[in-house]
Amino acid sequence: MRPILNISMWVALTLLCSSCASITEKPVTSTQLLELTNISDANVTAEITKKEQESIKAEMSKDKVWFEKNLGDELVSTGPNGHPGTKARWIAHLMDPAEKFISQEIENMKVMTYGYTAVATYKWIQKQDKKGPDAVETIQYTDVWVKRNGDWQMVATHGSFVSDSK
Repeated sequence: MRPILNISMWVALTLLCSSCASITEKPVTSTQLLELTNISDANVTAEITKKEQESIKAEMSKDKVWFEKNLGDELVSTGPNGHPGTKARWIAHLMDPAEKFISQEIENMKVMTYGYTAVATYKWIQKQDKKGPDAVETIQYTDVWVKRNGDWQMVATHGSFVSDSK
């Protein structure tokens, strides 16, 4: 019985020491991690620009599935009216049959990358039929995207009306 106990103690001590050794190794820096995963600013900019363009198509066609997939469950949004929102609230608003978009476009897109996080800023111009004459709105947006499981999800968005708009 004693030899088995000694062997068990030796195995436990070996595992403990190897765990301690791995704790003292230098952590991987974000730059090293990015090099390992081959993320580049140009690739991220292209991917986020594509997502933002896809969002126009999804909004125009009322593609609920696109928004369910591409908006993070914890989405925090502030609309140009200043009201806070959630993923569910945003999707419900976009699916509202009274929301009729005639056209939408993005101008002056800029994407800043921070590893698996990206911030997109742009001007959003939409022409909308709001129970009356067509309305053109120009909104400056800032969107925060996070890469999860190989795909980008929007986790925060804020829009403000541009002064030459409503």
